[in-house]
Amino acid sequence: MKFDSFASKSGGRSKTLRRMIEAVTGSEPSVEAAPRGHSEKVTIRLKSVDLARLDEQAGDAGMRRTEWIAARVREALHARPQFSREERLALVNAHREIRKIGVNINQIAHAMNVAVMPGSSVLDNEIAAVKDCHTDIMEIGRRLLKVAAGRADAVKGRGGENG
Repeated sequence: MKFDSFASKSGGRSKTLRRMIEAVTGSEPSVEAAPRGHSEKVTIRLKSVDLARLDEQAGDAGMRRTEWIAARVREALHARPQFSREERLALVNAHREIRKIGVNINQIAHAMNVAVMPGSSVLDNEIAAVKDCHTDIMEIGRRLLKVAAGRADAVKGRGGENG
């Protein structure tokens, strides 16, 4: 009951839950539905040919006749496009995908810039680590050669002693 009371002051349950989910997940705000409030009825008369074309246009847009007419009127009055629900969802999804791609590109660019910048501690640390590994490998190689040479001398010495 407390949630319903809170939600009723914030635009309703769905809107409140959507805002809460977006806040928790850090996702982009979704496209809000057209405000619902008191509206007035307008009646128009059209010829059957025009009505058929209107129905075709509305159907192509995935809208009912009234929704399509209201959207076109709002476009004319407010000089901005009105989208169907499917179009709004497609735009929101496209925006999210483009944002994700942008984040990935920024991460790649940052990693590349850090790796190739002169004096970059990341690059310097990696080069130093590779040099340390190279030095260690060379030292191990010298020891192995000494061991092999000593082993060879020992084998020769034994062979010389026995032969």
